[in-house]
Amino acid sequence: MDCITSVQNALVKECCKLKNAANRRTAGLFLIEGVKLCKEAIISGIQIKYCFWSKREAVREVLDLCDPSVLIQTTD
Repeated sequence: MDCITSVQNALVKECCKLKNAANRRTAGLFLIEGVKLCKEAIISGIQIKYCFWSKREAVREVLDLCDPSVLIQTTD
């Protein structure tokens, strides 16, 4: 698990590009936000590529559902 300490982080920049619909289509990716939506996505079988959070305890149940290959990032 890596800690992100700057908005200049390459992964943060890559994910920020997904705010644009054309970039989402090109990458074949999209963003979801919040514990509830993350849990619903995982339960629905959507493959998670990256997971970011700022408070570990707030997403423990999401992390427990994630495939071990998911890249987990924290900001704290």
